[in-house]
Amino acid sequence: MTTKESILALLEKNRGARLSGEELAARFGISRAAVWKAVCALRQEGHAIEAATNRGYLLRPESDVLCKETVLPYLKSKVELILPEEVGSTNTLLRELALQGAPHGTVALADKQSAGRGRRGRGFLSPEGGIYLSILLRPKLSAALGVRLTIAACVGVCRAMKAICGLDGDIKWVNDIFLNGKKVCGILTEGGVGLESGLLDYAVVGVGLNYRAPAGGFPPELREIAGSLYGPGEAPPLPRGRMAAALIDSLMEALADPEDEGIMAEYRSRSLVPGKRVLVLREDSQRPALAEDILSDGSLLVRYADGVTEALFSGEVSILPRPE
Repeated sequence: MTTKESILALLEKNRGARLSGEELAARFGISRAAVWKAVCALRQEGHAIEAATNRGYLLRPESDVLCKETVLPYLKSKVELILPEEVGSTNTLLRELALQGAPHGTVALADKQSAGRGRRGRGFLSPEGGIYLSILLRPKLSAALGVRLTIAACVGVCRAMKAICGLDGDIKWVNDIFLNGKKVCGILTEGGVGLESGLLDYAVVGVGLNYRAPAGGFPPELREIAGSLYGPGEAPPLPRGRMAAALIDSLMEALADPEDEGIMAEYRSRSLVPGKRVLVLREDSQRPALAEDILSDGSLLVRYADGVTEALFSGEVSILPRPE
């Protein structure tokens, strides 16, 4: 750890409290001028560090930079944390690392993505202010049960939202988290399958959480459907580093046993879709239906106007407005 990183880690540990330049210099065996130089470099990186003559240095409560020093002190899970300076997609990065032999529990975390991806090959807006992470798993799980990873991840996100923010998220089958009628989180699960065994060689679970509203708000085409845990002018209870740590811990706990029936029960209890009229979206068609239930295997049971039922194991549905 460099001197600059060591100073930041100590300031983070004592966030909101002042540490004198003399104390920091003695702690790390450097001059007070070197302390000042490190603080100036940290400020240039965006850390809100207050300095006052004869009063020392203080990392302000609202300082909100994602880096190892602001995440690791609060992380309980045993993971290998990677924070790339620039990344197109944390999922893509971990898929590449998986093929190179990266271990279970490797986590890539970013505060923005230049090429975030959603389901069906669509782009996923990933502006600053969010928390974008992917977790590499080496599960002993059949490919047919891969949807249970997505289900467990949804539950993990909702648990973190409740524990840290006091917010109750709703789940839209199969992989979206909603708050107050707007999407605040998307989940994308990808993996590699052993053709002979039918088991997952690896899985990458990606989570994009809109923690704070992006500067300037969402683009006009998304404003009616996209939301964030905290809107413009609202102060989150914790900086993103602590929220990211809580999110990783909650996800690792939920993903440890995706076949746990308690996970499925919680997923179903938070589900928005059952009982709603929906549009079943396929690559080349759209068909209205009534969503009846989420079955124990994670599929969505729908009933079409002609009375025919179907269990959807993949794909997407859009909730239709109530008839006037």
